[in-house]
Amino acid sequence: MLSESRLRPIIAKINYNYDQKTGMYLRHDYDHSDANTSLLNQRFYIKKGPVTFSEEYLYEDLDYTEETENTSLEFSIALEFKKFEFAFETKTSGKNQSISLDNLRTISNSFYGTYKSGCWHMGLSLTQKEYNPIDDKGDYSGREQIIYFVIGLQGLGTFKSPLSSTRSSDRVDNFY
Repeated sequence: MLSESRLRPIIAKINYNYDQKTGMYLRHDYDHSDANTSLLNQRFYIKKGPVTFSEEYLYEDLDYTEETENTSLEFSIALEFKKFEFAFETKTSGKNQSISLDNLRTISNSFYGTYKSGCWHMGLSLTQKEYNPIDDKGDYSGREQIIYFVIGLQGLGTFKSPLSSTRSSDRVDNFY
């Protein structure tokens, strides 16, 4: 008789970095009992001087419910100088029952500006999210704009608090 513990998911990981200029990370969890992927996380970055380009895809079946977004695709570009860092990030996310780029309907665009000192950093983050441009009833769900204040202390982490938030239910232009 086979033990249940023998049917734990197979986890495969690859983490490769070259001279802090190029990196790749891949994690794939395969569940025997469902014969399905339970998690796929893939990241890639290229750094040239002060500019960094990155991409990340994440699918996580463990958190899948009708209400939860479990798939995301994110692209970012960052400029890093001695005292300042600026970044632009665009992310699209949605609900999927298997690995796919379908149904990625929540669109988020963010801009970050940070001042860095020896043991602390401080800045602002501007984020605009467009939620389910067309929901299940054929209605438009809306847009949210948030301004965050960000402060971080070395060794303690980063704190992010919203300063302002507006939400509208106007029609969203979703490029479809």
